Amino acid sequence: AASAERARTVAEADADALRLRSAANVEDLRAVGAAQAENEAAKLAAYADLDRSVLFALALREFAGQLPEIGTVNLTPDVVTGLLNKLVSASAGAGAAASSAE
Repeated sequence: AASAERARTVAEADADALRLRSAANVEDLRAVGAAQAENEAAKLAAYADLDRSVLFALALREFAGQLPEIGTVNLTPDVVTGLLNKLVSASAGAGAAASSAE
């Protein structure tokens, strides 16, 4: 009976220690999560007043950093023409919007 009591006491002590370690781990995780959330909020606040085109450029730069290295790019005339047409029409649209805003 004494050995059963001792085993029960040891098991309870082990369970208490495990609960304490688990509670400490939960608190650590909460602190890390709160710090990450604060960091993300600070990043978003820094971007809040930026122009949309700047945000787009930053997003493209981030995206480009995730791409694998490209050894060679072949641009055919039809691709270049299409890209230039889009660029010109986007510039004209932005210029018209700026003129109408004035």
